Amino acid sequence: MTSEHHDRTPWRVLSAYAGPSLPFAALSLPVVISLPEYYASTVGLPLAVVGAAFMGVRMLDIGFDPVIGIIMDHTRSRFGRFRVWMAAATPLLMLAVYMLFNGPKGAPAAYLWVWLAALYVAYSIATLAQMAWGALLSASYHERSRIYAWWQGGNILGMMLVLAMPLLAARLGFNGPGAGVHAMGWFVLAILPPTVGAAVLLVPEPRPSGAARHPPLVQSLKTAAGLLLRPTVARILIADLFLGLAPGITGALFLFFFRSRGYSTLEAQGLLLVYFIGGLAGSGIWVSLSHRIGKHHALLWACFYYALVQTGIFFLPKLPLVWGALALFLTGLSYAANLFLLRALMADVSDELKLETGAASTGLLYALLSSTTKLGYAIAVGLTFFGLALVGFKPEPGAVNSPAAIQGLESLFGFAPPVLALLGAAALWSYPLTQERHAEIRQALAEAPFDDPGPIP
Repeated sequence: MTSEHHDRTPWRVLSAYAGPSLPFAALSLPVVISLPEYYASTVGLPLAVVGAAFMGVRMLDIGFDPVIGIIMDHTRSRFGRFRVWMAAATPLLMLAVYMLFNGPKGAPAAYLWVWLAALYVAYSIATLAQMAWGALLSASYHERSRIYAWWQGGNILGMMLVLAMPLLAARLGFNGPGAGVHAMGWFVLAILPPTVGAAVLLVPEPRPSGAARHPPLVQSLKTAAGLLLRPTVARILIADLFLGLAPGITGALFLFFFRSRGYSTLEAQGLLLVYFIGGLAGSGIWVSLSHRIGKHHALLWACFYYALVQTGIFFLPKLPLVWGALALFLTGLSYAANLFLLRALMADVSDELKLETGAASTGLLYALLSSTTKLGYAIAVGLTFFGLALVGFKPEPGAVNSPAAIQGLESLFGFAPPVLALLGAAALWSYPLTQERHAEIRQALAEAPFDDPGPIP
């Protein structure tokens, strides 16, 4: 009980840890929403080609995560396991951002494939290192919710800031084709070095234990397959897949949906900004609720709320911008819950696994979680773009679409995400690793000979 009350991470450490979330999230949002539309409407690639590239590269990237997660777990350096990987990935990430966000008109499909692959490799290494690192900052059941809420707060703030970049570019007179996407890329490039640098210098990392067992890489890959059959891991991954599909579909269709309702592209981007403001405001609600009823119960309520309000958006007519912004704010309140609560739950699973096996598998567990998240978003972008192509939807701003194309777009936006959110909730029903069970695990770990000896400053 004492550790639950006094194991509180200083806000300076939390802010430095969450700092890289700003450029990482500022990058992830355009990859899902703006870049596909940019390469289809500005660069001029066919919709099916764009969908194939974003889904295909992401699917290849998914298989990369477990391997790099295992390598991270096996990494031994005086700087720690995870911080060295985040620092090493940053230069490649910056190069890929520059090339991808400045894709020239008429660029071939190979250009998109190559730089998208480079971006995903570097992004996967950097974000996986950050997520796994956060699990080591505290052993407290509730403090982990707080740590990942800060992490998610950084994500939302990054998305809010990057959404403001097209608006700022327009205000400054940059109104050419792709100007908003170019502004987003330069914003990411500007904030990557200082935020990653602050995390590397200021966030402690628990020192790897010399007594923990680490099997060879090939055996670790077999272990990764076995983890999928563990009830706690499987439930989290299934929930994460469905809860990634839901906002992935929403994100891929967001600009198209609100433009079909009569809003301009800038107005739609403004509404998306308000949506994420709601997500930031709602984070504290779900942290507080998780402290009262437990993390997985709080997540269930967030799923139910999301399903209700997302369906409601479909039935709303076009509203004046102020009322539309209010509706999007209320819709966004649940946005952050699944992202940070699932990661807080996976940190508890890492303790359960370490007690049973004696091995530190934090990187591998978060790699599996990252893989299901990516799989959900890859399927979402690929299927929605292929679906829009099948119904004859034209993505260019100002294009005239048939009633059937509009109906297909709106139905997919309004009904698929709520159903997927409810499926995600079903996966976490009767989740067994409760706060009480986690307290028992931590007590047993405290008495085990392989506990981590201390932090690397």
